[in-house]
Amino acid sequence: MKRRRRMLDGTVVMLNVPDALTMPPPTAIGVLRLDGAEVELTASDADGAAYFAEVTRTPLGAPTPMRNGRSLRTGPLGGDAALGLGFVLEVGSQRVFGSVPPAVSRTDLARWLGRIQWKVVDSSVQADLTGVAEWVPERPQVLAQEVDLEGGGNYLLDVRRARGRRRERRAGSGGRARGGDLYRSAQDETRPHVILEADDFVAYGIPMPATPIDDVVSSMLDVTTTTE
Repeated sequence: MKRRRRMLDGTVVMLNVPDALTMPPPTAIGVLRLDGAEVELTASDADGAAYFAEVTRTPLGAPTPMRNGRSLRTGPLGGDAALGLGFVLEVGSQRVFGSVPPAVSRTDLARWLGRIQWKVVDSSVQADLTGVAEWVPERPQVLAQEVDLEGGGNYLLDVRRARGRRRERRAGSGGRARGGDLYRSAQDETRPHVILEADDFVAYGIPMPATPIDDVVSSMLDVTTTTE
């Protein structure tokens, strides 16, 4: 299955997972700097935003219209304003959510988010920060794509931009795959995963519960991640 996705900064990610049965809309994560403050943004569907509000125990208020045509819901993070402000921004069928520290007021948050140009492209949210803010280069853009396999089982494909040269493959530490160099994580990792290093991206295959790591290895032998 082939899918064209985008990171929050607009980077195109061409995913090819031959044995995928379904690949639902992804989750994207990026960190931007606004007026000196770093804000982590997560873009997902409405269910993802609802899950964020649930696990953080953030009671969201009624939607408030914004200048850019979007609507914003906010609430005290964890039910305690001293912890900061949680928020969910509606962008078409998708949602952008996160939190800001107590020093950032609801008015400032609405002003910041209202100046950014948002749109949904390739089932992914794209944010145009031109003249408004900047992405924090030390915090890589992330695209998280769930993969449901034809033979059963599923895994999360966590894709990030490659930074610098690919490491040299040591004998016995991995092998060549269709889309790059493929490795297993170290045996002492808390959650075993698979690593695919390519020229454009580094992808991590993280098995969901009840999915054997060998199934992820088998799938990722044929996975490719490229950009335009």
